[in-house]
Amino acid sequence: TATTVGIRCPDDAFVRRLALEVGPIAASSANESGAPTPATAGEVAALFPSVSLVVDGGPRRGVASTVIDATVDPPVLLRAGSLSLATLGL
Repeated sequence: TATTVGIRCPDDAFVRRLALEVGPIAASSANESGAPTPATAGEVAALFPSVSLVVDGGPRRGVASTVIDATVDPPVLLRAGSLSLATLGL
């Protein structure tokens, strides 16, 4: 079991507005670790058939999130994504 928490700052205006309205959102990723990220609402719905609502904001744009492990010093890149380590100041 994981003992860490991931924090995401979405690059999506709708999701940022939603979080401003409802407060912080606790959610898992829309894919299994290491599996391809679904690109459409239909793909998300197929992965999670018990979920009652999937918001369709159109196909996913861009690349996946950059993931770093900040529990160690210096931080370690776990997944290259939209932000480089230089952009993050690491």
